[in-house]
Amino acid sequence: MKKIKKIVGLILSLCLTFGAFSSIVSLAAEEAGAEAAYEKNMESAYTAMRFKEEFLFITVSRSVQSSELVYPDNFGGIYIDDNNELHITYTENKETLMNKVGEDEAIFEKVDYGYNYLCEIYEYITNLMADIPITHVGISETNNRICVSVDLDYRTQLIDILEENCVNFKKEAISFFDSQIITTTAAAGTGIIMSLGGCTAGYNAQDYDGNYGFVTCGHAASGLWETVYNLDGSTLGTVTYRSYISGTKVDASFVEYENQSEKSSQYLGTESLVGTISSASLSEGMNVSKYGNKTGEQSGTIIYVTCSVLIEEKYANGQIINRQLFDQIYLDIRQEKGDSGALLVLPMVGPVLGNTTRPCQAIGIVTLGEEDVWEKGWASKIENINSRFDLTTYIVV
Repeated sequence: MKKIKKIVGLILSLCLTFGAFSSIVSLAAEEAGAEAAYEKNMESAYTAMRFKEEFLFITVSRSVQSSELVYPDNFGGIYIDDNNELHITYTENKETLMNKVGEDEAIFEKVDYGYNYLCEIYEYITNLMADIPITHVGISETNNRICVSVDLDYRTQLIDILEENCVNFKKEAISFFDSQIITTTAAAGTGIIMSLGGCTAGYNAQDYDGNYGFVTCGHAASGLWETVYNLDGSTLGTVTYRSYISGTKVDASFVEYENQSEKSSQYLGTESLVGTISSASLSEGMNVSKYGNKTGEQSGTIIYVTCSVLIEEKYANGQIINRQLFDQIYLDIRQEKGDSGALLVLPMVGPVLGNTTRPCQAIGIVTLGEEDVWEKGWASKIENINSRFDLTTYIVV
């Protein structure tokens, strides 16, 4: 009987060991699969950037560098799909788009509308947001459409206006969605303390006069010259630039450090920031990460590189203010109250494993999340922020 018990015990021990081993192997395979997918996404991302180089024009005004993409009319869009494959779309003559990227590196597919045409429609609809209750409009390069969130009662009116004012307008270029008011609350959170609540510090910058500071969101500050504090109550700096006005592209503040010799790097959110990247180099479907003080590091993808959104902002005193923000990035990424101002980055290599870090390029700062859902949100682009305030990003080493 003792011998039988020993044999049974040995079998059970082997089963448990095998089960644990299988779990380890399964976990390792899962991590390897995730890393392979991540690397494939990055490969597609950098192939997309190489494709865009041919159409990229860079200008420098004072200390600020800006980039502009000038595409030919037959270019339809560029995106990365759920399998991390790169797609380049065209309306005709795809061979003219193959100077830097060929069919061995990307899937070329024919679509109905050119990107320039979609941009014209997007700009016109954005300008109508003050007159028609449109809550969201974005250019979907994935679907080759303009996606518009507006109530059913206003869709016919919008189509009529576009048909009357836009040359060669085709209503099939519009995909309609139900209107949904995006709400946010300027309160709560951790990291740094501003007059309207806590938020997250984003990236270090220097203004035109040579003052050092950092960029965070604009909606957590009530105005200029207010003091910003660390969590321990000590003074961190002063808001010297702020933009959170309806009809602009930026929700941001520049906080000038009280101690100019500090030039602190602790507020960057990552120790491995190596530079910045213009939205002109971004594509739908790219993997991005943000470093928020509320939810920590969160990764996701870009839904729209360019969109406009109507925000219904609720304050503790019951006041509600509607604001329109233009030229934002729309993200499939979790961001909650307190994450506002967090650095949004494009990782340059594979995912973080354990306590390792990876080099990243700054894209902008996250600003707003969909309240009560929090799984999607928006970001202000770094080139728009730096241009608005005449800032230069600097890297602390």
